[in-house]
Amino acid sequence: MKIHHLNCGSLRTIDSEEGSLPAVCHCLLVETDRDGLVLVESGIGTTDVARPEESLGADFLGRAQPVLDLAETALHQVTALGFGPEDVRHIVLSHLDLDHAGGLPDFPWAKVHLSEAEHRAAMAAPGAHPEDRVRYRPAQWAHRPHWVTYAEPAGDPWFGFDAVRPLEGLDAEILLVRSAGTPGATAR
Repeated sequence: MKIHHLNCGSLRTIDSEEGSLPAVCHCLLVETDRDGLVLVESGIGTTDVARPEESLGADFLGRAQPVLDLAETALHQVTALGFGPEDVRHIVLSHLDLDHAGGLPDFPWAKVHLSEAEHRAAMAAPGAHPEDRVRYRPAQWAHRPHWVTYAEPAGDPWFGFDAVRPLEGLDAEILLVRSAGTPGATAR
C-alpha cells in the first residue's frame, strides 16, 4: 500500500501562535494492491473551480478564500501521478462539508463511504442549523453517487476509539473511525 498526500484546495492563511499557517483541503490517495485507488476526502473539485459562486457559494468563498486552481483538484493530481481517473474506485469521506465533497462529481463511478448519520444529515439539508446552507452543497452529489453508509456505533475498539470497521468491498486495511464533530463525522 502506498499513500500520497494531496492538497486538494489551498485556502486562506490562519494566524496562530506559530505564525501565519496556510489552510488546505488535505486528502489522501491510497494505492491498494487489489482494490484500485482509494481517495480519502475529495477536496475542491473541478466544478467548484469552474463555477465557484454556484458550486461553493458566496459565504464559503468569502470566509475561506480558496485559490481555485484546477491543478489542486484530486482529478488533476490523480492524472499527474500517472493514473486514470477511473482507477479511483472508492472515496472515503469524514463528512459531506463542501470542502470535503467537492471532488465527488469528478469520480462519479466511485463508491462513496461515509457514516449513515452524516449522509442523513446532509440529505436533509438545509436543517435547523443556519450553517447547513453553507456546509452542504447538494450540487456536489447531484450525480447520485453510489453511497455506502455505515450505521453507528458498530465495530471493534481500536487505540482508544470505541468502534472501527473495515470498509465494504475493500480488502485494503483502511478503517472507518467514528470521531467528534459534525453529526456523523468519521475519521479515516
